[in-house]
Amino acid sequence: MLKVNKGENNEWILTLKEKTTLSSPYYLVKVKSRASKVTKTFILASDSSSYPDRFNSFTVTESSSEVLTSGTVEFDPEGQWDYEIFEQSSSTNLDPANCDNQLAIEKGVILVIGDSITTYTKRSQGITYKGYGG
Repeated sequence: MLKVNKGENNEWILTLKEKTTLSSPYYLVKVKSRASKVTKTFILASDSSSYPDRFNSFTVTESSSEVLTSGTVEFDPEGQWDYEIFEQSSSTNLDPANCDNQLAIEKGVILVIGDSITTYTKRSQGITYKGYGG
């Protein structure tokens, strides 16, 4: 499971190269909120891994000022999001149907954590007893 803290730069460690068929791919990520059903797509920033044959490291910035072609995206609402990652040769395409490989090379879940405080209110209902008096 990947994690995103709202308003922060988040490091994602993935293993994408093992399933990649392109020599210099761009990775398109399609995400869908389980709560609101909102769907978004964005392109991951450059791989910053020192050992890309073993793992890939990407910075995903959570921000309301989205730059979808460089890994800056807003995850709203908080909670769980499903993701699929596709490989492509385009650095600007945001449509999975136009990717070089239309089969996702990785799928999973993202947990988006915010700073909002959730307050739960217990509602109690008065208890009424009926008894036999006679």
